[in-house]
Amino acid sequence: MPRFEYRLNDAAQDYPLIFYYENMDEVEAAMRFVCDYFVKDGKTWLKNTSAVSGMEYVMYMEEVPTDSAESGNRAQKALPSGIAVEVREYREGALDYPLIHQFAFNSQLQALAHLLADTLMLFGQEWEKTSTEVDEDRQAYIYYCRKTGG
Repeated sequence: MPRFEYRLNDAAQDYPLIFYYENMDEVEAAMRFVCDYFVKDGKTWLKNTSAVSGMEYVMYMEEVPTDSAESGNRAQKALPSGIAVEVREYREGALDYPLIHQFAFNSQLQALAHLLADTLMLFGQEWEKTSTEVDEDRQAYIYYCRKTGG
């Protein structure tokens, strides 16, 4: 099973290790690779690039300010069982990203398919992805999106 690393995208410091996981399931590694953001210990990290070398998966990150909307999302706990994927409406400059729907998948592949999707159809409305995030503090994946015109 692969080792998964988050590294600071700083060549001058030789890409210091931020977090790592030994023996991560390959599907979970893929789920993390498709996420634009990573949240852990109250900090938000933006993916700059990713790499695979043998059985080592690496994401190069930069820390970004946590906005008030993300802080509001963190106050709500994820589902107690299954793989939680929240669908939230992204609004530029918003104080909160409203929860549209919350999935609890028993299959990592189902969760991965939803994170990979460019659009989701929910309650008769099509939603277009703006970004995705893995939030370890809340043990949830988040799919940020906007309503489409259709």
